[in-house]
Amino acid sequence: MHVGDPSGRILSWLTGLLLMATPAVADNLFHGQLTMASGNVFRGMQQVQSGMAWSAYLEKTWDAGLYAGIWVGRTRLAYPDSRDRELNYVAGYSHSLKPGLQIDTALVRYQYDNASGYRNYDWTEWLSSLYLDDRWILSYGLGKDWFAEDELSHFGQVTALLPMPALVVLDLSLGAVHLENTYVDDYQYLELGLSRSFGPFFVRGMWSITDADFRDTLGDSTAGRQGSIALSWTF
Repeated sequence: MHVGDPSGRILSWLTGLLLMATPAVADNLFHGQLTMASGNVFRGMQQVQSGMAWSAYLEKTWDAGLYAGIWVGRTRLAYPDSRDRELNYVAGYSHSLKPGLQIDTALVRYQYDNASGYRNYDWTEWLSSLYLDDRWILSYGLGKDWFAEDELSHFGQVTALLPMPALVVLDLSLGAVHLENTYVDDYQYLELGLSRSFGPFFVRGMWSITDADFRDTLGDSTAGRQGSIALSWTF
């Protein structure tokens, strides 16, 4: 799988790296991931206010490095017009520039089919990431209409992956979001995770926090200290 599958979700990136580290698989195939988790944190924000989070991602790859995918997951925010399901469409390109250096760029359409109320939360983002030696991920996203605002948004994130004893991986991410002319202030977040793979299965526990001003804007239930544990199956 590729970093283009909806972004900010470190679990998808980590399993993508695991696939990159394994012997090459044939092109023109379908790959995917099924996940059950106690929460769904996206760029420092909790997407599920109650109950379990679930998601599924299916991707088709081609010889030239092109790929297309679809991601569906449960979302439930603490607003009167909260949405119940998120459906994302991904079209991207991945290429190895040299050993230990890979670039991935994708267009992602975020869609909320079960949204209610007067706001249309659907938005679009061009998302690019650079993988360095399977240890660093540098990402940038340029979005349009995030938070139901007809404005641009800029997303940047640096992720470090540190191998630990017993095949455990520690991941640390620092991210920032700049929103142009919206009611939501710019914000920063930190995310820390521990993960381990068991064959095609993958377990990750995580914790994240956003800056104080952003927590004051959206509330602790959405932007406060968040934690979750997830189990994924990659195929």
